[in-house]
Amino acid sequence: MLTRGFLVILIVSAVPLSWFRDDTLIGGGDYFPDINAWLTFERAIYTWWSHGLGGLPKASPSTVYAILVVLLEKIGVSFSVIQKIFFYLLFVGSGTSVFLLAYTINKKDRFTPLLAGLFYITNFWSLVSVWTIPYTFNFYVAFAYSFFPLMLAFFIKGLKEVNGYRCMVYSSLICLLMAPAYLNFVIPFLQLAFLFVVLIYHILLNKSATLTLSKRFLVFVTCWFLINAFWLLPLLPQINDFIRSPYSYASYIDAFRSHSISLLDALRISGTGPNGYWTLHTKVFDDPIIPWSELYSSALYVFFSFLLPAIAFAPLILRPKDEYVLLFSLTAIISIVMIAGSNPPFGAFLEEILIQTQLIGVLRDPFYKVGYFLALSYSFLWASCLATFISRFNSHTS
Repeated sequence: MLTRGFLVILIVSAVPLSWFRDDTLIGGGDYFPDINAWLTFERAIYTWWSHGLGGLPKASPSTVYAILVVLLEKIGVSFSVIQKIFFYLLFVGSGTSVFLLAYTINKKDRFTPLLAGLFYITNFWSLVSVWTIPYTFNFYVAFAYSFFPLMLAFFIKGLKEVNGYRCMVYSSLICLLMAPAYLNFVIPFLQLAFLFVVLIYHILLNKSATLTLSKRFLVFVTCWFLINAFWLLPLLPQINDFIRSPYSYASYIDAFRSHSISLLDALRISGTGPNGYWTLHTKVFDDPIIPWSELYSSALYVFFSFLLPAIAFAPLILRPKDEYVLLFSLTAIISIVMIAGSNPPFGAFLEEILIQTQLIGVLRDPFYKVGYFLALSYSFLWASCLATFISRFNSHTS
């Protein structure tokens, strides 16, 4: 079942190759890579960025990606082919990562890994926030979406199994696959915060192992920091200025409010409401920046978007003793509240907390910044629900 599921994901992941036409390139969005591979490499290995006004200190974590691009170009691979390679790897990575995460959680579950992987590759959130071609596509953030579940899989394995320290080292190494995403330092901040919550959850389940689990987490954090020290240390002084700047602080509050969506839209992992996510309501010369945005207003989409949360939270009833159903359900609920941002019923309370902790800048775009935790949670929960029904149906018919 493991091999067949993986083959299905490999086949489905070839879908984005149909987006390309001949040798044309897909461009646009934030942090899109330079066509000049050497320029990408230069920006990655030097702390000083001479293209800024008078020069700017700009540490880049994307060295691994830049080296690979340069090597592929040096052996004669065209940039259009390089792009196709990375798109395919991103799709394979997203499906495989969640597939392995679900398999790590429960090796006896035959259906959840495949269903979760397929749902994670494309879902209502990823089609708005990750694969939004061509205007808002964030090539680098896609790396975090694709490979963070794999980091989480090794992390959970490291907390549960005897060879936990080795798995923690493996988990920290996955950040090399996500390195381009760390150009936005909010991403590693949220990832580490989420992994810390996962640690606390496991400690609460097994209080007698508190010291052991804490040591394993310390190994992970130490390895993670050493791997990222080359870009993190030069950036640390700028992080403090970024968070505490009075000018930015005021703009962050406005951004947080304008990018918040209603609790109902957040529950549906959708941004289609009257005050929905900006990409679904923005046009350039009467051309929607997301070609399929009109489909999000169709009756069929609305029906499934309301059905999705019902399916996602059903495992709380179907599998009430499953500790990871509870973990991902809690993650989903917290994500929904944060994505709703300044909207009722928790908006005023959440906004005050973020202002007092000075984290309003970090979460100024909650739908985009927190959404992939909700997409990950829904992928696992949705698949768990369907897998339960399939297993019970098979047991009754056999």
